[in-house]
Amino acid sequence: MNSDIVDILQKSFPNSKFEILQEKFGGDIYSFFILSDHEEEVEKNWENIRNKVGVYFQSKLHSEFEIWNLYLFFITPESVNKDLKHKIEHDTVSSRKIVIDNYQDELNNDRQKELFKKHIAFDNIIEEVKDDIKGIEKNSIIYDALNKIQAPSKKMEQSEYMGLVLKEIEKSLKNEI
Repeated sequence: MNSDIVDILQKSFPNSKFEILQEKFGGDIYSFFILSDHEEEVEKNWENIRNKVGVYFQSKLHSEFEIWNLYLFFITPESVNKDLKHKIEHDTVSSRKIVIDNYQDELNNDRQKELFKKHIAFDNIIEEVKDDIKGIEKNSIIYDALNKIQAPSKKMEQSEYMGLVLKEIEKSLKNEI
């Protein structure tokens, strides 16, 4: 099925290159990588590509998870106009669409997986957060206040809990003055 859709797309849009990546991430997720040399090709063809993927591929998927987790990466070495990028990425028909412009690297399987991790799995966020956390110091007053007040039970509302913690922090700050 995967090679069939790539053949259909390649014959329909000979000026673009098509590849598909299938990843396991709670189920099968399919990502199409559409490489176009020029912004004009992206603008002219993105809706037709989306429609062909929907008709010839997405409609043949079996699970709801697969149907709702289909991604189209439109990639070009040129800059893409903000309005066009917004229009493509906010289109809600059939799949999520991601525009990657000014792309200069070779698009091999490793790079496809990197793009998947960055835009779908968000693996890069963990590393970015770890880097940010290194610069954060623990505030002992807040830490002590959180440890003095028991975590909220089902009977205690979260807002009530936060109110008690805030009072404890205020009490600690008054004692410092």
